[in-house]
Amino acid sequence: MQQVFQASEIADLIGIPQARLAKFVESPGYGVSPSQRKEAGKGIPRLYTLDDLLTIALAWWLFQAGLRSKVIGEVVPKATRLVGNSQTWSKGSDRFLVVRRGIAAGANFVQRVCLEDPTDILAHIGSDRYHATQVLPVGALLERMWSKMNK
Repeated sequence: MQQVFQASEIADLIGIPQARLAKFVESPGYGVSPSQRKEAGKGIPRLYTLDDLLTIALAWWLFQAGLRSKVIGEVVPKATRLVGNSQTWSKGSDRFLVVRRGIAAGANFVQRVCLEDPTDILAHIGSDRYHATQVLPVGALLERMWSKMNK
């Protein structure tokens, strides 16, 4: 049976205020929403799956890192695929979500989303003059979230 979470559980696991979670799922720009809802209407609880938890966590952390909602909406689907198996990572704290965006003439891509270790990140930053790099310690954040969930 699929694990289902209520909004209060999602808020606690991610560290997002419950009122902000409600705004997050109501805003179409972030690309997050509850997958399960028994009925539509005010006062009906929103129910979330494990995939929803992961998606909302990534969107929240990207929001906290300063990305705009449009960018978050573009990044989250790619990032979710990259970290989908994060519960089985043996050393997740060494994994960082990296968003590179072209900012200058000569940039050979508009945006890339990948997982990298610190050594690779530093090598790219040191040699790339055409892209801005946003780094999120997603491995450590996910480890903390999974640890809370397993208590």
